[in-house]
Amino acid sequence: MKGEDRKTFSSKLSKDEKVARILVADDDDVIRGLVRTLLERAGYSVIEAVDGAEAVKKFSEFREGIDMLVLDVRMPGKDGRQAYDEIRHIRPDIKVLFISGYEKDVLAKYGVNDEAYQVMPKPFMPADLIAGIRECLETAGQ
Repeated sequence: MKGEDRKTFSSKLSKDEKVARILVADDDDVIRGLVRTLLERAGYSVIEAVDGAEAVKKFSEFREGIDMLVLDVRMPGKDGRQAYDEIRHIRPDIKVLFISGYEKDVLAKYGVNDEAYQVMPKPFMPADLIAGIRECLETAGQ
């Protein structure tokens, strides 16, 4: 990691920032664990889900305690977009960052495009993920 990236990545939330709770859903254990570690090191609280169905279930349990979602676009069973649509019925103002290793044409088949949603391509640098999370949290509407 470049020194510049390390500095950005290791920065914690300022004392004025609220600790956001983020629900992360990815069917890849390694990716999900990496995202959790990166977010926790940056000062966020994380809840994990192994797929879209579990994401909806966990969101239903914690509801107002979750500030945003990080959802893999393509997961077995309920994909990220389907989970997001269900969760929006529970809380329409929930923020989302989609993550995916697929090209734009594949994302479009899943109803996700970077014009309508914030999408982080995999693989990503730690600093880019944290910047994407902060940008999403600071955005007034989705």
